Amino acid sequence: MFEPPQGLRGQRQGAAPYRVVVVHGGPGAAGSLTPMAVELSKKCGVLEPWQTARSVAGQVAELARWIKDETDTPAVLVGHSWGAWLAGLTAAEYPQDVSKVILVGSGPFRAEDACGIAETRLARLNSAQRDEYAALLTGLQTADRMTPQAGRRLRQLMDITDQFDLLPAFAREFTLPDSEIFQQVWPEADALRRSGALLAAFSRLNCQVVALHGAYDPHPAAAVSDALRENIEQFRMDILPDCGHEPWAERRARARFFEILDAELADAVGV
Repeated sequence: MFEPPQGLRGQRQGAAPYRVVVVHGGPGAAGSLTPMAVELSKKCGVLEPWQTARSVAGQVAELARWIKDETDTPAVLVGHSWGAWLAGLTAAEYPQDVSKVILVGSGPFRAEDACGIAETRLARLNSAQRDEYAALLTGLQTADRMTPQAGRRLRQLMDITDQFDLLPAFAREFTLPDSEIFQQVWPEADALRRSGALLAAFSRLNCQVVALHGAYDPHPAAAVSDALRENIEQFRMDILPDCGHEPWAERRARARFFEILDAELADAVGV
């Protein structure tokens, strides 16, 4: 049985060597990338660490330990949503250990570009759903822990706001952030964006950075692309049509998503 590095949690998918690391979102949504990791493990060994620290620096340190202790460095980091930021922050601190960073559904890097996300989501809900969504989101941000029922309902509403055409198998699954981790890490991460420190960290990256982004994702693809193109020499973006925030779960985008991802991993680790 696989034992993670002492004091850490996570799992392996597939067989060694392990040079691909998936980095989940949230903050605190441990296990949300298991379906992606399982699919990728058909061709290469994949590590799926679960970030549990209650600070940005703590989560960077956790991820760095996974990379150093469990991969044949340099590794490729595939980060989703918040995990896209965390992957870049970690690569900026440990450049010798990372060969490529792949950002999936990344949030925007400038505070002004994030202003329309909530408006986009609310516009996709009816009046009753908007009220329910606001109440549940407040619970995630303030409650000690969401009940399973509230978590399932928030996920159902987010499937409306964030996904384009979700496959039924993924509509039955839900992984919401641990509210305690979210409440402690997200304000710090948002402050990094507002201060410019997040984009400054990404500007230090000297490896390839690739963004894969759904055209229907409420996080604005153009804003992500513009910020990174201005600050990273080795950057490119692929926008997936008819696709929301989780491309591996989208009926019309899943095949193309993994086609691109497989090619990127083959280029970096020889899959």
